[in-house]
Amino acid sequence: LGDTLGREPGVQSSSYGPGAGRPIIRGMDSARVRVTESGLGVADVSGASPDHRVSADTLLAPQVEILRGPATLLYGSGAIGGLVNVVSERVPFDRLGKAGGQCGLRGGFVGVDVFFVVSGFLITSLLLREHATNGRISLPGFYGRRIRRLLPASCLVIVGTVVAGNFWLEPLRLRDLGTDAVASGGFVANIVFAQRGTDYLQSALPPSALQHYWSLAVEEQWYLLWPFAFIALLRWRRSKAKAAQTLVVAAVVIMVLTAVLYDGSNPDRVNFLYLSTLTRSTGLLLGAAGALLWRPWTMTGRAKVAEIPERTLSAAAGAASVILLLLALSRTVEGAFLYRGGLALVSVSSLVLVATAVHPNAVGVQRIL
Repeated sequence: LGDTLGREPGVQSSSYGPGAGRPIIRGMDSARVRVTESGLGVADVSGASPDHRVSADTLLAPQVEILRGPATLLYGSGAIGGLVNVVSERVPFDRLGKAGGQCGLRGGFVGVDVFFVVSGFLITSLLLREHATNGRISLPGFYGRRIRRLLPASCLVIVGTVVAGNFWLEPLRLRDLGTDAVASGGFVANIVFAQRGTDYLQSALPPSALQHYWSLAVEEQWYLLWPFAFIALLRWRRSKAKAAQTLVVAAVVIMVLTAVLYDGSNPDRVNFLYLSTLTRSTGLLLGAAGALLWRPWTMTGRAKVAEIPERTLSAAAGAASVILLLLALSRTVEGAFLYRGGLALVSVSSLVLVATAVHPNAVGVQRIL
C-alpha cells in the first residue's frame, strides 16, 4: 500500500522493502494514519512495526482513496494524520443477489426507455397541438412550461440530497457529491458520469447519490434541441408522414451505430453507449415519430383507425407489456443483447403500448394504466 501511494502529493511510504510498510501522511505514521478496506478496519500489524505490510491488498482494488483534514476526525483519533481507504470487492456494495441470483427486477432500468418513448410522444403531441391551434410554436412559452414543471422539484431534490449527504454519507463519498450536484442542476449529469466511467448498476463502488439524474439530463437535453429540430423538420419535409419517416430512419441509424460500437471488453465504451444522449435518443425519436403518425383521437374521419376494436388494442398492449416485463426480469446492463437489439426492442414495445393506450377505444388498457 505504501508503494502504491508513494508518489501521491503529501504521501510517503515507510517501506522497509518490497511489499512491507505503510503510507505516511504529513509525516505521521503508526496510529496517526488509519487504513481501512471499503470503510472497515483491517488487521494493521504495520502499526506495531514498520517492517510489516498492511493487510489491505491494493493489487485487485479498483480504487484507493485518501482523506485529509477535519473530516478524518469522524474516524477517530487514530486517523488524525489522515485516512487511506482501499476499495475492494471483498466488501460488496449494493450487489445483493449477485452470486445467488438477482433480487427483484434485474432489468428495472427498462423503465427508463419506456419513459423516453412516452416523453418523445407527449412533447411532440403538445407541439403539434400548439402548431395546429396557433399556426406557430412559441419557444419562450415552451421553455417556460418546462422550467416551471421540472426545475423546482429537481432543485429541491438536489439541495435536499446535498444537505442530507453531509449528515449521512461518509466523507469519502462526499468528494464527488458537489460536482454531481452542479452537473445534475445543469442537466449534464449523464455526460459527467460517462466521463468518470460510471459503470451503471455494476460498479463495485457505491453509486453517486444523484446518479439517477442521468436520465433526466438526457430528457432535458432533448427538450432543449427538439423544438428547433421539430420546426425545421416540418418545414423541410412538408408533411407529418415524411417527417416521421426521417425520425424513424435516424433512430435505426443510431441503433445500428450502437450495435457496431459495442465492445464488451471496453467498459468505458459501454458506459458511453448507455449514458450518451445520442445513443439513448432512440426512444425519444420513435416516440416523436409515433406522435406525428398516430393521433387517433383526431382521426375520427378515418374509419379504419377509429373503429379498431378494443379487443385488438388490448391484445397489442398485452403483448408489448409481456415483452417489457420479460426483459425487465431477465436482462441486465451487461451483455451484447442490450446494445445489439435489446434497447431497440424495449423502445418499439413501449411505442406499441403508448399507441394503444392513447386510442379512444382502449378503455380497458387506459383503466389499467
